[in-house]
Amino acid sequence: MKNLFKHIYQIIRHPVTFFEEAQTWEKRPIWIPILILVLTGIIGGLSAGGAVSAFSGMLTEDQAGMVKTIAMITGIIGGPIGLLLAWLIKGLIYQGILKKMSGEGDEAKLNDTLFFTGICSFPLMIPAILNTIIALTGHVSLNLSGGFNVVSYLAGSINLFIIYQLFLTIIAMAKLHRLSYKKAAIPIIALEVIVAIFNLVTGLMSASSTASVMNSVNSGQ
Repeated sequence: MKNLFKHIYQIIRHPVTFFEEAQTWEKRPIWIPILILVLTGIIGGLSAGGAVSAFSGMLTEDQAGMVKTIAMITGIIGGPIGLLLAWLIKGLIYQGILKKMSGEGDEAKLNDTLFFTGICSFPLMIPAILNTIIALTGHVSLNLSGGFNVVSYLAGSINLFIIYQLFLTIIAMAKLHRLSYKKAAIPIIALEVIVAIFNLVTGLMSASSTASVMNSVNSGQ
């Protein structure tokens, strides 16, 4: 844990220097990015319990407590799993594309790409902590009748923490695969745009399903 905070401090202070020095390490402990992602997922999962409090007016006290518990357990388990899967997929994509762009002189291994990609994810812990605090203190407002707000979604998806994560990832991948920042940025930003579009589509579908359920509930009252 001490090494984790030490690395994070070094990245914040001098990201370029950190990633350059990391090239000389004999071993890159893969547990560090895994720990970052697991902690982020668990913290984010805790907010699920607070988020369901928006439905408390439609449920009995026992039902609300049960739903909140289930949501928290599901979030705590599913959060880390989702982040770890996304990390592995991104690592595989970055390794395949950037290694090909770099050429035969690129000696970076998948484990190296995963290490740098994962350790660059630490900025995501901050919004996860903030969202959990907001949710657990009961300051969550859920608009069930207004539909899915695309502008609000984009504002939440494109925030300073995600931009900072991308900034660090570009530096890390450029140093690891010996590419210019511009070349390294192309697949990284392109993949992020694809993920954002996918999440937008699934968000619209989820909002449509939620609206249908709420209309059914309201019509039955």
